[in-house]
Amino acid sequence: MREYNIPDIGGVMTNADEARGRVKRAAGELTDDEKLKREGSVDKAAGAAKRTVDKAADKAKNALDRK
Repeated sequence: MREYNIPDIGGVMTNADEARGRVKRAAGELTDDEKLKREGSVDKAAGAAKRTVDKAADKAKNALDRK
């Protein structure tokens, strides 16, 4: 199942994992909770990896559709 992309403040599309990671990281910063900061960083990185894989899959699909 593909996640919907969410527009980011900078105009970059992000997914739910990245957004959740940013929120967790910010909450960890505010509360000085190291565990929450780490979880947020991991979620954000996982979301970025998913976005990269989705982009590569879309490019491969488009290349196959052209043939």
